Amino acid sequence: PSVLFVSSCDENPQNIIKLILGDLPSSQQCEDMNIYNWHINTKYYEADVRLCSKQDRSLSTPEFASSVEGVVIFFEPQSARGLEPVNEWMSFLEEYEAEVKILVCNRCHDSSNSILTKFKVQEWCVKEGFELIELEPLIDEEWDSEQDFIETCGVDRIIQALHAHVWPNLVLKERRDPTTMAGLWHGGFCKSTVTDHESNLSTRMSDDEAEYKGENSSRSREEEGDDSFRSRRMLDNIEPTPEELFNDEATDFCDLFSQLPMMKERASSMPSEQRKKFAEDVVLAYWKAIGGDKDEILDC
Repeated sequence: PSVLFVSSCDENPQNIIKLILGDLPSSQQCEDMNIYNWHINTKYYEADVRLCSKQDRSLSTPEFASSVEGVVIFFEPQSARGLEPVNEWMSFLEEYEAEVKILVCNRCHDSSNSILTKFKVQEWCVKEGFELIELEPLIDEEWDSEQDFIETCGVDRIIQALHAHVWPNLVLKERRDPTTMAGLWHGGFCKSTVTDHESNLSTRMSDDEAEYKGENSSRSREEEGDDSFRSRRMLDNIEPTPEELFNDEATDFCDLFSQLPMMKERASSMPSEQRKKFAEDVVLAYWKAIGGDKDEILDC
C-alpha cells in the first residue's frame, strides 16, 4: 500500500515525508515519483507502507492508483489564489479513491484580514472529506491546561492518522495470555486468524457444555437461544453488531479488535455527542473483555 504526498505550492512534499521518518533516506525512483519505505510498528500491528512524493500533476499507472490508501496535500493558506491550486490537484487525486485524506499547511489564521481563513479551509475539508492538520498551529496554553485530553497536532497527528488506518497488509501482533492492562499499554496482541478464531470458539463452546452439565444448568430457553444464535453467527462468519459485542459478556478482546473497522465506520457518521457516547461504550467493552470490572472504570 502507498501514501501519496503532493504540494500545491512551492513546498517540496518530501519535507513532510522527512518529518514522518525523522530523516530522508535514499529513495527509489519510479516514473515521476520518489518512493520511501516506511515500516509501521505500533502496539497492535506491523505494516510496510510506501511514502511517495509527486510534484507533477500527471496520471499514474492503474497498478499504482489501486495501491494508494492515502493522500497528503501541502498548501499555502496565504496564497493569493486561495484553495484554487488545491482544487487543481483534486481532479488528478480523485482516481486514487484514498481512504485517508489530509490537507497540510504550516498555519491557518482566523483573522478576517487573512486571504484564506481557517474557517473557509475547514469548510472545504468537510465538503471534500479531508482532515486539516497544521504543522505549527497557534496554541492557547491556558485553554490547553483546562482540558482533560490534549489534541494531537502537527506531524504527530499525521502519523497518528496513518497509524489509525487499517492497512491491507498489516500483521497483528501476538498476545500472550493472561493479559493485564499494563501489558496492553506496552504492546502485544493476538493474531486474528481463522484458525485461532475457530479454536477459541471450539474451546468456548466446550467450556459452556461442560459448565452446563456440571451445574445442571438452570438457564432459560431464551438464554440458550441467544447462545445458539451467537454461535451460528460466528460459525457462518456473520459479523455481530456493535450492540451485540458491547452487551455480550462472552465477547473477548480479539473479537472486539476484529470489529474495529466496522465500529470506526459507524462512528464516523454519528453526531458529536452520539459519537462520544459510542466511544465510551467501546472503551467499556474493551475493559470488560480484558477482565476489568465495570464499576471500577466508571469510578475513574
